Amino acid sequence: MSACGPDPYATLPSAHPAASTIAPGQPYDHVVLVTLDTLRADHLPSYGYTRDTAPFFAKLASEGVLFEHALASVSHTAPSHATMLTGLPPRVHGVRRNGNKLAPSVLSLPDLFAAKGFAGAAFLGAQFLSGIAHGFEHVSRKAPQSPELVDQAISWVRGRGEQPYFLWLHLYDPHRWKRPKVPAWAREAVVGKEGSAAFYDELARLHGFPASAGGEPFALPWSGADGRGATHAARSREDVLEFVDDYDALIRFADSEAQRLYEALEKGSTRRGLWIVTCDHGEGLGSHGYEGHGGRIYNEQLHVGLVFHATDGSLAPRMVSEIVGHVDLVPTLTELFGLEWRAPNAEFFGRSLVPLLRGEDDFPARFFFAEQRRAEDAEAGDGGEMVAIQDARHKLIRGPDGSEELFALGEDPLELHGLGDEDARRAELRAALEARLQFYSGLSSGELEAPAPEFLDELQDLGYAK
Repeated sequence: MSACGPDPYATLPSAHPAASTIAPGQPYDHVVLVTLDTLRADHLPSYGYTRDTAPFFAKLASEGVLFEHALASVSHTAPSHATMLTGLPPRVHGVRRNGNKLAPSVLSLPDLFAAKGFAGAAFLGAQFLSGIAHGFEHVSRKAPQSPELVDQAISWVRGRGEQPYFLWLHLYDPHRWKRPKVPAWAREAVVGKEGSAAFYDELARLHGFPASAGGEPFALPWSGADGRGATHAARSREDVLEFVDDYDALIRFADSEAQRLYEALEKGSTRRGLWIVTCDHGEGLGSHGYEGHGGRIYNEQLHVGLVFHATDGSLAPRMVSEIVGHVDLVPTLTELFGLEWRAPNAEFFGRSLVPLLRGEDDFPARFFFAEQRRAEDAEAGDGGEMVAIQDARHKLIRGPDGSEELFALGEDPLELHGLGDEDARRAELRAALEARLQFYSGLSSGELEAPAPEFLDELQDLGYAK
């Protein structure tokens, strides 16, 4: 543990030595992508969290390939999911904020799998995500609650017979922690009957909060809104614990619904399935004095869970320490299934993770680019935008006003202590960032479009539009 906070990866076990046996050609009969909304990786037990928020995710991780350092490309729901489906950063695929639609000309995973004879369906906990799901033959349009979504997904799969399929299930529950409807069993499962009063100091270490100080006034900068125009800030330790209790319980609920889908589709089945479970982005929950996600790109917003699990045991259990990201999903599935897709640039876009799935060591280090949602929606202030670049040891963030923050992630994983201007790595990271911004600008889809009118009511209710 460093002086400035815990290393969120220090508790993870080392890699499993067994070998994977991925079949050539069409290795799996179906692919299921489960995305858990607004879930920071350090609130998953597979990443060292002490609460049992996601036992199903942990089970898949123990039987498959867990990526310790997986990163989102953006801290916003629709742009992040569009990156998963296209292998492109938001400024290239053109979905820059919730309510934007993915252009039909942009190839995405459902298109690519359809060309291989796969049926495709998306069951979405947010209606606005249907704007990026045009390639699926079936898309849920009403944004029902998670149990209904899972019921619909089960019914759809059972109607496909032996046809291979690609299914996307999006579970929005953790995002609702500001206006929670938490099942009592889920709260008790993560908090316990005795409550969580003793949990604050552990949470403070994980989130970079000030520790408890008996008799002193509570002082924790915490900014944000409830999505309906009112402030939503922590005024006491009890507030913090209540917010986190709600958040963790909703993670547990979403995890249980993902498990229910898995058991319905895979129990007793001889068909080979590939499951990919990840999160679109994280959540501030008071880290850096910020409670949300879209307006910041510290790693509490970007570090996400990611696991690959094969139902036939062809992916041997292991932990992968290399930095990977959502931009790698399309290249990975392209190599596994022989899809017709090619990255515009091998260095500035995603890379196939198949060597890591197989347990190979030859995976050169690289930089990862990330961006904030566009400034029209941003809470950062003026008309600029926030971008970042990082590798395994350092991270550079450039703010809307051009200011920079540089962090040594090895010694400062919580990004609490910026390095000075004289640090030798700043110039290298800055050059890498500029090269990507210039290259992406040449591929840009053009000016930012307003949200599609059919999504405005939902976006207003969720606090994403006025």
